Amino acid sequence: MLMASVIPLSYTKLAQELVIKEKNVEILKNSPHFMHASELNSFHQCLETAFEIGFEWDKHDDIELKRSYLKELRRCSDLYEKIEYLQSKAIRKSIKEDNYEGLIKLLEAGMAENSSLEEEVLAYYEKKRKIKTITFAEEMLENARIDQESRKRYEEEYAAYEEHIAVVARKEAQRIRKMTAPSKRRNVLVSTEQNGEGYDFIAENFNSFRVTVTLELKKTHNIVSSKKLPYYFELPPKSAKKVLHVSKISSHESMSFQSNFSWIMGSASAQHSNVAYQIPFAKGARIPVSQGFNGTTSHKGKHAIDFAVPTGTPIHAARGGKVVALEASNHLGKFDKSYSKYANYLVIEHDDKTLGKYYHLKHNGVAVKRGTKVKQGELIAYSGNTGYTSGPHLHFSVSKVDPKTMNRPQTIAIRFKNSGHIIKTPKKGDVITVQ
Repeated sequence: MLMASVIPLSYTKLAQELVIKEKNVEILKNSPHFMHASELNSFHQCLETAFEIGFEWDKHDDIELKRSYLKELRRCSDLYEKIEYLQSKAIRKSIKEDNYEGLIKLLEAGMAENSSLEEEVLAYYEKKRKIKTITFAEEMLENARIDQESRKRYEEEYAAYEEHIAVVARKEAQRIRKMTAPSKRRNVLVSTEQNGEGYDFIAENFNSFRVTVTLELKKTHNIVSSKKLPYYFELPPKSAKKVLHVSKISSHESMSFQSNFSWIMGSASAQHSNVAYQIPFAKGARIPVSQGFNGTTSHKGKHAIDFAVPTGTPIHAARGGKVVALEASNHLGKFDKSYSKYANYLVIEHDDKTLGKYYHLKHNGVAVKRGTKVKQGELIAYSGNTGYTSGPHLHFSVSKVDPKTMNRPQTIAIRFKNSGHIIKTPKKGDVITVQ
């Protein structure tokens, strides 16, 4: 088995990841239920060949050696993906044949992230766990429990929005605007003002960020609307505009309606520019990933990433933009849904209208002011453990408003650039050295 001490200096991080995978290969070699020895041997030989080339590259900074080395590492990764696929088939076979001992041996090497396979394994394991527990399966059960509790919380906690707010008369809106108590002030208002025999709807956004609004009219009688309902529209920060007019169909009858609106931070029309993001930490830092894109806990179906870093770790902007929202006054954190309101956060709007969200910051852990523009790599905050969280970490995502629902966030698949290396799918267990 290859040891970390014999890894070539060149591209050490990628090589170390493969050495970790090589440990799993060694476990599978000793499993009588994995009948693919040739694939395991091929991976081991590939890794040895890659390292031989890597050592030569360490001695001679030659472009052809670099290309050969990277090509061999990619081949090793492809071979490991095949091994994971074969392991998945073996796991399903053990379940089908009710071979619990075989499953135990196979899961000693872990398992590739695969939601459908995880469901099959857990359904079978819950029937058998009284016989003997499996550490890896117990972790999967715990992750499933957390996911069940946090899926709805995730959608709510990581986007500012309100639903089913009553539209008020214009005079009431003016009274609300004059209120100074933040607890009583509404951040978005929609009001009506009589115009002839009809009504104008005026929308106001008091936030420092743009919002997407959904306006609904119900129980309508004898009215025609100037816009198709429900009506979706965006409001820039600190703005107000007339958005809709309703009038009578028949001048001989009275008109009536009920109206309400919902709003969410961000824009549904945002078009992500697919730029490369920076790992949001200082150069030289070694950052573990505790949950990656489409993770098994609160990130299922989400492009978000959790970095397991101690409280007080400096955070740098993954991408430049304007600071549009922040909270830094909270100091409480616990794995309890009621603590969601205590999360400290920072939101940066990028030039393509997408939002970079940094969550669970420490008390007084924001280093920039609302409204300021920051550059990529600039110090912006310090990590913490506030809000609904099971431990110190930074939650980072990039989002827009989901154009299908118009009232929920949609996280965006992004890529990180770390020196010359592109990271597209950060995964739980990865350790990234910031270049």
